[in-house]
Amino acid sequence: MNERKEFTYEELVDQGRRLLDARDVTCAHREFVNWDRNVAVWLDEQYPGTGASAEWSSQPDSVLVVGGHYYEDANAWSQTRRSVRFRLGWLARFATTAKRKQAVASRKPVLPGSRVFVVHGHDEARREAVARFLERLNLEPVILHERPDKGRTIIEKFTDNADVSFAVVLLTADDVGSAKGAPHDRLEPRARQNVILELGYFLGRLGRDRVCALYEEGVDIPSDYQGVLFVPLQAEWRLRLARELKAAGLPVDMNQAV
Repeated sequence: MNERKEFTYEELVDQGRRLLDARDVTCAHREFVNWDRNVAVWLDEQYPGTGASAEWSSQPDSVLVVGGHYYEDANAWSQTRRSVRFRLGWLARFATTAKRKQAVASRKPVLPGSRVFVVHGHDEARREAVARFLERLNLEPVILHERPDKGRTIIEKFTDNADVSFAVVLLTADDVGSAKGAPHDRLEPRARQNVILELGYFLGRLGRDRVCALYEEGVDIPSDYQGVLFVPLQAEWRLRLARELKAAGLPVDMNQAV
């Protein structure tokens, strides 16, 4: 007995696209039926219990053969090709949505551990002060440039090390900027763009209660992050940070914070 061929998503898309160039009504109808069956089987195997195959089979059909009668007129070809395009669009949308759901489901859960990511710019002194304070609290500071590259791109290295329980974001005066058209003497100190990007990343990954932004006095604060804790880098920043870490469930001994 011949084993049934298992098709990939790309192969199934190619089968549908080839139907758009078909010219022989008998072959075209047979290939349409095969394509319909192949996709339904693939959906049942890849996404069992979701009803996806039933939804696929309910999409517009070929009208080249109806009730055993063959129709080769221009209208039948046009309607069938329209059905193929519609199904190709449905398949693409389904695959995109399914991949997004799988990506969300595969995200590593935030664990109540002791790893804290330190997002920073060029201010090495403040970065070291935060890192050493975290170590004093028996927490593990994660500083990206201290981690091995292992041949990865920056974004790969970043996401691979983002499995943390908390993030401390240092907003220091590393850049300057202003609104478009503002006088040059109105430039304001700002954090680096990568720092703002990573701040948004950890807000989405961890939630607002697991992110603390420490800012240098005078640095422009992002206006779209309502509810985020911004702590000035003044005398009490260590105590305030320790409180936030403890409130987030990290194993912090407040006696070590003073």
